[in-house]
Amino acid sequence: MTRLVCPSDQSALSAAGESLTCPSCGRSYPVREGIARFVSAIADDSQKQVEAGFAYKWTRDEWGFEPKHIELMQEFFWTRFGFSSHADVAALFGGKTVLHAGIGSGQCEQHYLQHCREVWGLDISQSVDAAQRNWHKHYPDLAGRLHLVQADLMSMPFDDGAFDIVFSDGVLHHTPDTRAALGAITAKVRPGGLVVFYVYKKKAPIREFVDTYLRDRISDLPPEQAWQAMEPLTALARDLSRQKLQIAVPQDIPLLELQAGTFDLQRWLYWNVMKLYWNELLDFDGNNHVNYDWYYPKYAWRHTAQEVQNWLDELRLETLHLQAGDSGISVIARKG
Repeated sequence: MTRLVCPSDQSALSAAGESLTCPSCGRSYPVREGIARFVSAIADDSQKQVEAGFAYKWTRDEWGFEPKHIELMQEFFWTRFGFSSHADVAALFGGKTVLHAGIGSGQCEQHYLQHCREVWGLDISQSVDAAQRNWHKHYPDLAGRLHLVQADLMSMPFDDGAFDIVFSDGVLHHTPDTRAALGAITAKVRPGGLVVFYVYKKKAPIREFVDTYLRDRISDLPPEQAWQAMEPLTALARDLSRQKLQIAVPQDIPLLELQAGTFDLQRWLYWNVMKLYWNELLDFDGNNHVNYDWYYPKYAWRHTAQEVQNWLDELRLETLHLQAGDSGISVIARKG
């Protein structure tokens, strides 16, 4: 099994009671509920806010583990990374040792973990506790393949080159520097291994302006208040979606990156003005979860496909799949 090392000097750790100790530097890391904890204090205030926001979101319920959630998120997973069947997923992940950098509640593992030799889930927040509960409750026969650590992906307790695949789904852009975070996870992949990730894509000008405005308004609130502040937006999204109104844009508006055509009003507003997410497969709380997820984190960088490709070239990663969808950029790349 993959070993844990000291994030400071990469020395092997020794078990000592309810902690892991580095014989080289003397640092000690507690183990609580069977999970090694490498996060003591977060110096960056914005990163601290992101950690608190995601800890709140992932520990408040079992989002992602209801049958309708699984169906919805599997389709999202497959579409972004170019899978058309379970066989495609098995071909990529089969027998592999995987690191998921930013595991959240562990919901994404439902779509690939059964094919892996082992998966290490890392998160800076206490969502690792939710992931452990979710997997022991819903997948007890597979839970033994999932190992969890609470750590910052910029200071990970793993040897360089330890994994066949490092996977990071919607997380790198929630760090102080997306490019630096990509470099950090790339270091943990063996030569010939894969880096699989998804980052937010830069949106049209009005959407970018409103997104920044709303994030600035709610990101200094406590998580519960920010959640409540999102509820009127979610209610608007629900009502617009159910009314099935149409909007006609008579011609392209290049200055605002708006395309001509006839659109469902709720979806048009969603893509061009603000994130008014609504999907009937989710209940109200589940939809509000998605809107909160977008607007609350202080770090939520958006990027262009060319920017991401430049990073891959700099890191000498061979691009196998790069898809710039409406919401984000999905990548599978091989390390040379």
